Amino acid sequence: MKAVLATLLPGLHVVALAVLALAAGWYANRVARLRSLGGTWPLTRTLLFAGALTVIALGSVPVLPGFADRAVQDLALFLVAPPLLVLSGPLSLGLEAGGKGAGLARRAVTGRVAAVVMHPVSEWVIYGTALLGLYFTPEYRLGAAHPDLRLLIDLELVAVGWLFAWPLAGPDPKPRQLAIGWRIVTVLLGTVYFSVLGLAMQSQHRPIAPGVTVRAMHAGGGYLWSSAELLTIAATVGLVWQWLFVDLDRARRADRSNAAEDAAQLAIWRAVRREAGLADVRARESVIARSRPAGTGRSEEAFGSARAAPRRPAGPQTPSLPSGEGAPGPTAPPGPR
Repeated sequence: MKAVLATLLPGLHVVALAVLALAAGWYANRVARLRSLGGTWPLTRTLLFAGALTVIALGSVPVLPGFADRAVQDLALFLVAPPLLVLSGPLSLGLEAGGKGAGLARRAVTGRVAAVVMHPVSEWVIYGTALLGLYFTPEYRLGAAHPDLRLLIDLELVAVGWLFAWPLAGPDPKPRQLAIGWRIVTVLLGTVYFSVLGLAMQSQHRPIAPGVTVRAMHAGGGYLWSSAELLTIAATVGLVWQWLFVDLDRARRADRSNAAEDAAQLAIWRAVRREAGLADVRARESVIARSRPAGTGRSEEAFGSARAAPRRPAGPQTPSLPSGEGAPGPTAPPGPR
């Protein structure tokens, strides 16, 4: 363990260590602030950010021997660390946690300048220029001779890779949303640069920097080519999986929306049918009432009042007398015959 630390620590510049420590501290502070405000932040994104910082730290170690090892480190800084940063969502975390500059940052990443820089054509040009320019210009030779300049080159690789991966995945806001199909096409076209780079390096007969052999260049070109192809396949599988997940989620939302709309339409249809039934009953009652002959029956109100009138209690009946006659007197006994 001591030997590993003795190998790694001298290769990491103080500035690089300070930048990585500040980035980790900022991320932890934003997560704590978001939770204090009642929000939540997925643990997986925090782990992805920690993994990205680890890859950047290991990719910045300049003491690993051989050009092929350095090429693998460049590939990690260019193709591994940026997707991890994008998936960790640092910008979304900063915007959700709030604070000074949140609104300005949102306007900056969704403005016209960002839309031009993150256009697929602009990204392909920047991506290819950074990758091919590293090995086919004096940039690599100057970085090998000056460690401080090499740190800036590493920062350039991470920044360009992050810019390329930003519109393809992650929760951070974007100036435009690319369809999943265009994202897959963008990733596949990005491998063209690595194919050209690998073929060019394997066909070189002169070293690109002092201390680099032609054999090491051929091995490094093969590593870059094969590793980039594997990472591209992994990224394509991830995008296809995201495509399926997005389609499934969209189908579920559509089903829920259709179910709610069907329920609302069914309720409206039932209400209309109920009103139509009541109107039909009223119409029939009106027709029946108009069809009765005058004086042949009493109305429903009369029948109702007759049913509601109290009846007299039953008792001895007194015969009625003709009009004008008084009450009968006592009856005389019959005389003798």
